[in-house]
Amino acid sequence: MSATITVKPDPIKPAIIMTWQRKIEKDDVVTAFAQINQLLNDGKRPQWVIVDLTQNPIFPMLETITQAMKGPYQNEFLMKWLVVNGNPMAKTIERVLSHTTGVKKVEWFDTMDEALDHLATVSTNNDRNR
Repeated sequence: MSATITVKPDPIKPAIIMTWQRKIEKDDVVTAFAQINQLLNDGKRPQWVIVDLTQNPIFPMLETITQAMKGPYQNEFLMKWLVVNGNPMAKTIERVLSHTTGVKKVEWFDTMDEALDHLATVSTNNDRNR
């Protein structure tokens, strides 16, 4: 796992949790997005990615946009990014990604509890629709 960004699958819910520290190493961005893409592909089912930005990370913009676009943002198994505590830079990244792809795949939450509650609702509804 990356030192400044951690990625782990949720053991119960169809989700991946991505946690960003304050200071981010560029190489960790590449590794983290590759891990997410691999987990999405290996899971072979729709999953959400919860992105914890509560440490208010300083994003390496080019690497973050490039790596998100290169892999998970357009992955067929990505349902949505559930972003906790999005700062202005995170919102700028989302605007670039959604404008470039024509698809909005990010939902914003103030707290982790709100994101987890939302995940519980949408994942239950998704299971019913299968």
